[in-house]
Amino acid sequence: MKPLICVAVTGRNTEQTITRIQGLSSPDLIEIRFDYSLELIDPSQIRDATETPLIATNRPAYQGGLSKEAKEGRHRTLYEACEAGFEYADVELAAPGSGDAVKRVHDAGSRCILSHHDFEATPTLEELNRLHARAKSMGADVVKLVGTATCYDDNIIYLAYLSAKPGNVSFGMGLHGVPSRVLSPIMGGAFTYASTGEGEESAAGQLTLSKMRELYEDMGVGP
Repeated sequence: MKPLICVAVTGRNTEQTITRIQGLSSPDLIEIRFDYSLELIDPSQIRDATETPLIATNRPAYQGGLSKEAKEGRHRTLYEACEAGFEYADVELAAPGSGDAVKRVHDAGSRCILSHHDFEATPTLEELNRLHARAKSMGADVVKLVGTATCYDDNIIYLAYLSAKPGNVSFGMGLHGVPSRVLSPIMGGAFTYASTGEGEESAAGQLTLSKMRELYEDMGVGP
């Protein structure tokens, strides 16, 4: 099965976001990081700019994003993106009212990714399973569980989780987490993430789309 790659686009306004989207070489999915914007990004214009499936993300600072908005404002942006035709919205599992947010996303006809990020360490497999169960009980279509790899052995935990719970997203951030970023969609992950280019990463250890494609081709699993 071809590994699916989601490219995280961190444009500062609508025009820059569309330019970066149109400069991509056939990504499988595109994540629009609304929290990186300095001006309001129009989700309808973004939807019109591409036929590639879109993920709306508006990440708060406590989960590694740049948004300083209150939960209501952040979630409103996600709902507007869903109403504009985005296929997915990414909601933080720890956000107040995240269960209600899942319902609003579904009501708009989109799928919901419930996500959790640990910027200090890699959770145990038991912790990942508990987070997974909580997210699924709240109606998540895709569960995204990401930690920080402090050694290469940490990658095994994310891959073990995906092997038992395929169709979700999990890997380690940082240099030591690169193996799980690359291997996760091969081990059952729904997709992995890449950046639009060098210096445009939305998380530590994120490789570019071209580098990910090169690695998959070398592994014999690319297009």
